[in-house]
Amino acid sequence: KYSESVIMLNTTYRLKKRQNINNKFLYTNKNIDRVELDNAFFELSKSKKIEILENSMIKSHDINHNEIILTSGEELHYEYLIFADGTLGYGSKYQKIKSKNIALQLVFPYEKEEEIQIHFGITKRGYAWVSSYQGMLNVGITDVYDLKNNYNEIMEKFLKQLHINQNLENLKGTFTPIGIRKPIIHENIYYVGDAVGACDPLTLSGLRYALTTGENCAKAIALNKPKIYEKHIRLLRVKFFFMKILLKIFYLKFILFLVFNIGCKYFGIVISYVFNHFFINKK
Repeated sequence: KYSESVIMLNTTYRLKKRQNINNKFLYTNKNIDRVELDNAFFELSKSKKIEILENSMIKSHDINHNEIILTSGEELHYEYLIFADGTLGYGSKYQKIKSKNIALQLVFPYEKEEEIQIHFGITKRGYAWVSSYQGMLNVGITDVYDLKNNYNEIMEKFLKQLHINQNLENLKGTFTPIGIRKPIIHENIYYVGDAVGACDPLTLSGLRYALTTGENCAKAIALNKPKIYEKHIRLLRVKFFFMKILLKIFYLKFILFLVFNIGCKYFGIVISYVFNHFFINKK
């Protein structure tokens, strides 16, 4: 359950505040975080009598005989196999890995006025955020992953620029995909969520895409009509293709200059409308 709270969203460029946005579409609640959300899905699955193997990993997979051997030694045979194991999970070995995003996040107790800050200019092709709510601070950065970058150092520098003294002991990170992968391989192996690349290239939002890909995958298997799922993924591929183009255009230096030095100054109402109606409420 989310409370419809209106929290001011501030956009900054190179640490200088450019615009305040009345962020009416953002839903927040101090009792809901990603761990609790994942656990809610876990409990829902158990309530549907779905057998869940915890602390289990795939040791080997015989793709031709529909057989999986776990690290425990247990052998599993399947009619269909669905990989929902993220960007770099076991299923990724059968896919061509394209470029990916990286996201780092640090959450800790911190008394601060409740607001959300979106920072541009901290990373080359991503953004950073500072979200304060009910005595907790959530600080993070995103970027199109570049092996040459030390993202721990970037995060540490960002915290210092915010005048926040906090070590990185509890820093968490993950990768998110860029680009749609093959939705079905070997006729009976399906991919959903981040495993199929269903992640918004602009905002890195993936939860609702994980749900819709899972739903369409289930329909395709239940009705024995793989084209249902292939069509859904094809539409996502087209959508994300154009969003990737927008991503590349937006992070050009002169575009960032125009948006934050001219656009925010003279067309703030338009930018607020676009942000609220095409970004936040889509997450």
